[in-house]
Amino acid sequence: FFLQHPYDMARRIKKINIQVGRTQKNDIQTAETAYKVKEEIIGRELEPETEHESEHESEHESEQDTEQEPEKESMQEPEQGSGHDTDKEDGRDSELEKITGRGLTGKLIRRADISSAVSYRASCCRHFLQNSLLHKDGWLPKDILQPVMLGLILGGIAFWNGAAVFAALMVLFVLAIAADRRLEYLITAVITTILSSMQSGFFIDGDVVSPQYYFGFIAENRTLFGTADYIWRLCGVALFVLMAAFIVIKGIRKINMLAFMAPFVFAFTVSLTIDVTVNHKYIMISLMMLGIFAAIFIVKLFSNRNFWARVLCILIVVSMTATGFYDFITVLKRNVPQNDLVFNLEDELTLWIRDNTTSKDIFLTSNYALNQVVLGGAMLYEGWPYFPWSAGYDTYTRTEQVKEMYEASSSLELMTLIAENNISYIIVDHDNRTSADYVLNEEVIADTYTAVYTTGDGEWMTTIYDTSQPKE
Repeated sequence: FFLQHPYDMARRIKKINIQVGRTQKNDIQTAETAYKVKEEIIGRELEPETEHESEHESEHESEQDTEQEPEKESMQEPEQGSGHDTDKEDGRDSELEKITGRGLTGKLIRRADISSAVSYRASCCRHFLQNSLLHKDGWLPKDILQPVMLGLILGGIAFWNGAAVFAALMVLFVLAIAADRRLEYLITAVITTILSSMQSGFFIDGDVVSPQYYFGFIAENRTLFGTADYIWRLCGVALFVLMAAFIVIKGIRKINMLAFMAPFVFAFTVSLTIDVTVNHKYIMISLMMLGIFAAIFIVKLFSNRNFWARVLCILIVVSMTATGFYDFITVLKRNVPQNDLVFNLEDELTLWIRDNTTSKDIFLTSNYALNQVVLGGAMLYEGWPYFPWSAGYDTYTRTEQVKEMYEASSSLELMTLIAENNISYIIVDHDNRTSADYVLNEEVIADTYTAVYTTGDGEWMTTIYDTSQPKE
């Protein structure tokens, strides 16, 4: 519904040629062919003329052909002619070329094309407003089940991967602007939002996201040119391939491409959490989807019979593949044996935690990310804080509570804090003794609770205290 029938443009150009008084059938056919090709690209067929218009135009063309018959005969190539006749013919061809290319006819054709293009765009806008935006068919849903199911799926994964849900809603929002049955998109968005809010309210206290304008993502120079340079270094040749694809692709594919760009633009302009680096997910999602159109462009380019076009296509494929191969080599170099992290699943500490504790027991530990304690299945009071912090959790309060418990100056203070936070076990190890966040008071812990597991010596000794077995 964005497209207007282009036949009037070809017919207008044809009438201009008739007024000039020259038979320019080649130019007319070229213009009509161009518009037909354009119409084939957008996937629409020419609507047939009415019977009255067809008869009228046929009569008009017949009269014109009759009037121009003497001129055509005079311009026919003689069967035998002298060099002088050939020179005259070349002169007429040259004059004809000037008229069609740079003369009056050419100017009129160009002016008619510009005028028709303006009329074409205006008709598109009127058609969109009347038949889609302001028409019931542009809003009323046709199938309720599909948007409801999509909303349930998106809303169900909201707490598993919120970035994926946000990206999907952004894409659907752009598509809804250009599509009919917009209420189906609205139903999906409402169900997704309700389910997401319910999960966030259950798992998190306070606001889940705090949107703020943040231009440039993580570019070193967060200006327009600095961000453009970062995008170039991020995408490489793919950036120019996508730009070319956007120019070449027509119709609904261009709308889809704009929709797939939405998460990318969002990543460079808005931050939903305190950690803007999580926006890399939106960039990855956009680039994965836009890769479809990069592939379409490359296939179209290779389908061209032009030798240099195919050479360019091969160079693009090689360069884009080479950058991916380079990234893969970088990963291989980082994953060398000397950088391996090796954990023994049969370690004594891991086995003790697995066999003597439950999944509901809470461990007071240093802020571990991955070690033998975690592999045993222990639920940490505060693990590595980056992940919950970037998701919007209040990690600062927990960090302060950990500090107070490990620095407790008396058994009474320690027992009060342990009871308030439902701590089942306290682990004291090398990380606690060398922590820069607090000064460990190991004596108070040892005097308050019974040690149920000990391994190692000296500073590297690891001890587990059971808070259900206080000392008298």
